[in-house]
Parts: sequence; C-alpha cells; structure tokens
Amino acid sequence: MTGTSDIEPTRPDGALSEDMKTVMIAIYLAVWEFTAGTTPSEVVKRLVASRWTHFRAGSRIHIVLSEGLAFWASYLARLYITRDRYTIACREFTEFLAAYHGQPADNQSERMIGQFGHQDRIRLEIESFYVATKLLLERIVVTFAFFFNRGIPTNGSAHTFLNEHFKNFSSEITERQKTPSKLHGLMKELSRRVVSFRNIHIEHPSYPTVGVRQWTSRQNLADGTSYISVSAVSAASDTVQSSVTQQTENPADIIALVETYIGEMLTYFDTYRHASIFGPEKGDDPIVK
Repeated sequence: MTGTSDIEPTRPDGALSEDMKTVMIAIYLAVWEFTAGTTPSEVVKRLVASRWTHFRAGSRIHIVLSEGLAFWASYLARLYITRDRYTIACREFTEFLAAYHGQPADNQSERMIGQFGHQDRIRLEIESFYVATKLLLERIVVTFAFFFNRGIPTNGSAHTFLNEHFKNFSSEITERQKTPSKLHGLMKELSRRVVSFRNIHIEHPSYPTVGVRQWTSRQNLADGTSYISVSAVSAASDTVQSSVTQQTENPADIIALVETYIGEMLTYFDTYRHASIFGPEKGDDPIVK
C-alpha cells in the first residue's frame, strides 16, 4: 500500500482521521484474507472496521477493545482454515473410496487401513473445528464483559455464563428494555450446537466410549449439496455403534451461525455504547498510563 505518508494519522482528540481509518481497515482486511485464505464476508468487513471506528490513540480502553476485536477476527479466520482442512480430508476420503470401488478382495486389508485412516483424519479435523469455535465464543464474552464492565468467572465456560445471565445483564444495560430475542436466541443455539457438543463429546467425555467416532456418513442438504459427517456417542455403552445419538454438523453452517451472532453482538455494542465504559457519562477520554 502506497501514499500513506501524506495522511494525517489522528485528530487533536486522538481519534483516527477518516483517511487513516480507511488505511487501517484496508490493511487488516488484507491481513485477514491472507490468514483465512478466503474473501472476507460482510460480517468480517464490519468486524475489522469496528476496531477503528471509535479508536483513539493513547487511550488504554480503546486499545484494549481494538485488540479484543482483533482476537474475534483472528479466531474467525481459524474457523475458515479448519473448515478447509476438513473439506480437504473429506474430498481425499471420497477419492480414496472411488479409487477402491470394485477392487478385488485381495486388496481389502489395504483398503481397510486407508478407510480407517481417512475417517480418523476427518474425525480429528471436525473435533478441532468445534474446539476452535468454542474458543471464539469465549473471546466474544470476554470482550462483552470488558465493554460493559461486567464480571465473569475465571473458571468454566464464559459463553455458558453469559447465556445464563444475559437477560439480567441486558436489563441493566438497556435500562429495562426487552431482551434482544435474536441475539439471545443465537447465544442459546450456539450453546446447544457448539458448547454442549464440544463438552460432551470432545472435552469432557463421561465414559471411554463416549465421543466423536470415526464412523462417517454422507448428509444431503436442501440445496442439493452434501457433506461428510461423523457419528457421536453420547452415553456410556459397550455396544458402541448402537449408542450413536448425533452427527457432527457441516462447518459451513456453524460458521454462518457464528457470523450472524457476531453481527448481532456488534449491533448490540453500537446500540448501547452509551451504557458501556465508553459512555459519555463515564467519559471517553484517554486514560493516563
């Protein structure tokens, strides 16, 4: 990027000039695209822009918020990276099955090794995706707590804590307005589809046979496309395959859900900024280091 040397970086109050905001947003969008390996979505563009919209140089709280949102963007990029690794593993498995289709029986041992190995790779990649998604959800709550000056416990899931206390928090923040149903609904849905799934099947299994297993199946979507999912065992059982209760979801669907959630959270931040640590009644001046 050229021509930045002629740009006035900040105004007298420390806020970035409009030209500098444009430069910073362009740079960090390019960084995100490089990291994720894909074109930024509208939510990503909004997220990156949010780092610099109200930024003030020399203000600790502005720097902290900008860094917090940077974690959101970086961790969201990781979801795309993990999704792509999962997609590659699924494609290679499909190609492997096609190559061995109709092969003579004397190749069965080699086929079995390859099939189990490919399925295990798919299982490990989808587990990594769920873990990475949970980490992003935790980061969002940490930033929420900072922004609105709310306490969150240092132990346990921050996302679960916010989901359980959001009504009370929001009532105080919005001065008794109705809880935003879409934002809270997304919070609950992510608790069920990501946090609970990760806790039960990946992070805190209750029995040696509980967890995401290497049994795969092809799931057909309404638009005619399909993806490979992996079976999950939820309850203790010695007849393992009879205990399959869930299938892993399409990572693309989870990413879409997370991005919708991020968009709603950013709207909440914008709408109630006056009730945050940046509110006019609390002062929005730089904090002396």
